[in-house]
Amino acid sequence: VGTAAGLYQFGFLPRSEALRRTSAALGEMQQVRLESETLRGSLQESRTALDHMRGALTLANARQAESAELVGRIQTALAQSGVEVSGETGRIGVTLVERMLFDSGQTEVNERGKLVLARLGGVLQTIDDRVIQVAGHTDDVPISPDLQARFPTNWELSTARATNVVRYLHEQGGVDARQLMASGFGAHRPVAS
Repeated sequence: VGTAAGLYQFGFLPRSEALRRTSAALGEMQQVRLESETLRGSLQESRTALDHMRGALTLANARQAESAELVGRIQTALAQSGVEVSGETGRIGVTLVERMLFDSGQTEVNERGKLVLARLGGVLQTIDDRVIQVAGHTDDVPISPDLQARFPTNWELSTARATNVVRYLHEQGGVDARQLMASGFGAHRPVAS
């Protein structure tokens, strides 16, 4: 059919072919809708996971800042005492040499050790969400015969010392006993050569 504006073409499909094409198009639209809903669900799951990751990162950053602040407070409290303080991967280490806390072969905290532990306890008592492990270490020199009845090996000696430090931190330093843990490594995890 021709007009002044242009040429129009009309085509006619048999009714069955038109229905088939319409049905196929509707099927494709339904498939696209289902895929779109699946993608929306995946996107929402990704957003939720991202929100959780952001929260975890924020918490980790806050924990790291808290640890750095705690290391600074411990260093300030123990300045000039020869104590080594380190902070690594969320764990804070305070290393005290044996003679600072104990007389040779003894398990009772000496006077110098009491002063250091009192200052350390003043900081540790302000912490309420960490476990404080006191680990005892010894050298590999065998226990003297006069102490072997009480401490058959360096394990018993290191554990007794750690226990006495824990007790002092709790009883004199005011640290919550539920946060304290004593362990003894004897000579098997040396902190020095």
